[in-house]
Amino acid sequence: MLREVEGRGEVLVPIRLEVEHEHWRLRDTFVWNVNADPIMTPDLFAQTICDDFHLPMKEFFPLVRESVLKQLQEAGTFDFSADAGAGAEVGEILRVLIKLDITYGMINLTDQFEWDINNSSVTPEQWAESYAADLGLAPEFKTAIAHDIREQVQVMRKSLIISGHTFEGPVLDAELRGAFLPPISPTALTRNADEAMQYTPILSQLTEAEIAREEAEREKEARRRKRQTRGR
Repeated sequence: MLREVEGRGEVLVPIRLEVEHEHWRLRDTFVWNVNADPIMTPDLFAQTICDDFHLPMKEFFPLVRESVLKQLQEAGTFDFSADAGAGAEVGEILRVLIKLDITYGMINLTDQFEWDINNSSVTPEQWAESYAADLGLAPEFKTAIAHDIREQVQVMRKSLIISGHTFEGPVLDAELRGAFLPPISPTALTRNADEAMQYTPILSQLTEAEIAREEAEREKEARRRKRQTRGR
């Protein structure tokens, strides 16, 4: 059984938990390997979360279980495997702009950078580990950065798959093509000072008031996601 699981390779799905009940609030982000040992089911995961954080089992177990299941089922409709673009034409580059806005403790990190969703030579986890080490960030940032990359890449890959793109040629949908960055011109390999500032990591020490405002924005975004989910 272990050999069979190991032979499948990893298929990592970014999961975002935003669960509330009365005065309890659970937020977490992580990746779920759908090809991992099947012993860890959404049911067992939900039970473990409730036990570890001493959450009321009756209320939180079904909420956590349902949230994980919905996200896994949605991802299961599409092929988000790491090597999904391995057969693409040589030279085909699908660059997107990844934006980070992550707060841990009193520190906020903002940054943006380009990412080729058709290149699986470096995983988000490998990239985040190097990035976090360069900036001297806490391990929690590394996990959050990798999750943000996977989440944003998954949105773009899903859009491509829905449009019928096979990752074996150019993107034919004109509107979708516009969501990607234009090809790199040999005459524009460097950025001017103003552009360079937009592609520079910024670490900020937040005040309690700023954290409260961020919390309010996150709650607003969480409600928006729930409305979108109900509308599907």
